[in-house]
Amino acid sequence: MFFIKKAVIFFINPLVLFIIALGVSFYLWKKKGQKDKAYKIALLSSVFLLLLSFPPISHLIARPLEMQYAPSSDHDDAEFIAVLGSGHSSESTWPNTIKLSRTARSRLMEGLRQAQLNPQAKFIFFGFGINGKEAHGEIMSQAAAELGVDPENIIFSIEPRDTNEEALFAKEVCGDQKMLLVTDATHTPRAMTLFKSHGLNVFACPANYESYGGAWFVPMPSAEALELSRKSIYEYVGLIWVKLRTK
Repeated sequence: MFFIKKAVIFFINPLVLFIIALGVSFYLWKKKGQKDKAYKIALLSSVFLLLLSFPPISHLIARPLEMQYAPSSDHDDAEFIAVLGSGHSSESTWPNTIKLSRTARSRLMEGLRQAQLNPQAKFIFFGFGINGKEAHGEIMSQAAAELGVDPENIIFSIEPRDTNEEALFAKEVCGDQKMLLVTDATHTPRAMTLFKSHGLNVFACPANYESYGGAWFVPMPSAEALELSRKSIYEYVGLIWVKLRTK
């Protein structure tokens, strides 16, 4: 199932779909009498990719996800702060805080902010490793320790490979105790649905809002906007799948 989901992620990527469309267009262009159809497919796929790369469009797609949960400062009695996994570099000479991806650093920062409000809470970090390299859960744990978190207040697992497996591990650790869930604002609706489906006493603490920043007077297409569109589309598809599974 894990690898099937990864395949789905690959094929719902707008850039991948654009490349496939160009391949189909080229195939039709080589066939006699199909040039008009080839031009139309190439034009439509190019316009589609351009629109998804345009910040106002990507923000419009992401905003409904990010609006579902506001930033939280309302909790001071949580027993656990679960920070969901993201990416990191495997450069052995770098500090662990530098190894973390931009997304992971944003999540960790929000986790640390929640820890100031909940000094009694323990951290939970997740994330597996690939090809024998350091696991993400370890990198996050070590980065948190470098930033002053007591290692005795850190729990981590290198086994979970996706959000559902993270929820299962959190259930084993937390039981019915109050837990704060830190992840990207776009990912929070799907993550909350999964965690609640396993009976966790969970409250959302979103991080990394991406559709609210200031924009250029004349917004230009960008790779960042295309990535936000990709993430948001994936979250919509994932949220539909999760809701169907948890009915």
